[in-house]
Amino acid sequence: MIYSFAYAYADSHRDELSKLSSADEFENYMDKYNAFNEFVAYAKEKGVEKDAEGLKASGRVISTQIKAYVARNIMGEEGFYPIIKQIDKTLLRAIEVSQQNLMVENVVATDSVVGIN
Repeated sequence: MIYSFAYAYADSHRDELSKLSSADEFENYMDKYNAFNEFVAYAKEKGVEKDAEGLKASGRVISTQIKAYVARNIMGEEGFYPIIKQIDKTLLRAIEVSQQNLMVENVVATDSVVGIN
């Protein structure tokens, strides 16, 4: 349901959203125009009753997913990943491991150039 809402939201706000150039701008726009509350109304239209406790527990995750999927629809991956990484622990760990691997590769490459190997 989040993905279908994000697609519909992006489609109906495409002109305004296309003017945004960064993930931060997307987040600010989505917060300013309260896309999360629009999602809650959309879900209700689809037969999902509002669950205040559930929204309290999961609201941040849902809101972040909405922003990320809307950004992906407009900007592609450059908009998606900076937003989704706020809640995706697996992605954050993958980024951390990749950065560590790059540091190791740089050390090995530097050692080879210097003649340590």
